Formats: sequence, C-alpha cells, structure tokens
Amino acid sequence: MFSLSYSLRMLSLRQSRGGSLECLFTLACGRHFQVSQDNLFADFDTSESTFADDVYQQVETYLENPKILPRDAKTLLSTLLRACQDK
Repeated sequence: MFSLSYSLRMLSLRQSRGGSLECLFTLACGRHFQVSQDNLFADFDTSESTFADDVYQQVETYLENPKILPRDAKTLLSTLLRACQDK
C-alpha cells in the first residue's frame, strides 16, 4: 500500500499539469497567474506540498518542448495569444 505522502506527491504531479496549462492560458492573456492550492486545504499536513513548484516546473517543460503540449491546449493557447494580443 502507498503512504499518504507518496499519494499526495502523485496527486500533486497529476494536478500540476492542469495547473500549468491554466498558467499558460492566463499569461497568454497578459494576466498575473497565481497557483491555486484550494484543494490542498485538508485535514492533514500539506506543509511539504510541492504543488506550486510542480506547476511551474511543468510550465518550463512545456515552454522548452511545446510539442508535448496536448493538441487542444495548443489550439486554445494559440487562440488566446491572437485574441489577447489584438487588444
């Protein structure tokens, strides 16, 4: 069986992908991005959470290798960049 800390780490890594896409979409619109950790307010210790770091690391990974971005994310990101830069 997995430990709680291992399970939290795996959850953080999985959710960081969605957070990293949210970050890219927000920045494409010229807005400030702040990692949302509302789902990490739990009745157990989350002080060792690496979620924010995982999000920003995934953003860096996508920026360094945009080919790995999901196709739908690329489409939305391109659309947002065009729409928000026209303003």
